[in-house]
Amino acid sequence: MTESQKSRNELEEMLIRLLQKEYSLCGEIEDLTKELAEAMDRDDQVSIGMVLKMRGQTMAEVDKAVRERRLVLNAAGEGKERLQKLTTGQEVPDMTETEKRILRLFESRRLILERTAGLDRKISKRLAGEKSFYSK
Repeated sequence: MTESQKSRNELEEMLIRLLQKEYSLCGEIEDLTKELAEAMDRDDQVSIGMVLKMRGQTMAEVDKAVRERRLVLNAAGEGKERLQKLTTGQEVPDMTETEKRILRLFESRRLILERTAGLDRKISKRLAGEKSFYSK
């Protein structure tokens, strides 16, 4: 294995770890959003406040992980364009197993975010009606 291949493998493994972290955190946000909906159904103001705070903190952690991933990609040399495509959900020709894994992780993360956004949309419209962020 050449030094270039070794460096690329390390970069891919780092991206996988960061995407796994993002996936895990996005799953936490989804769970907290469900808890928020349940607290709203019970009209439990204390729980609503606590869940909103925890969700905000977790969102900040996701933002940090995304920034870390972008920094890693920006520092990438050879193959940077391929990796950027994979981490935006685009397939590339002749994908390796590791590249397929990166793409699957990104896609799984995207699906969680879509589900969470759908639930968040319902919560927001229920709370704010026509003034909801999603009504615009």
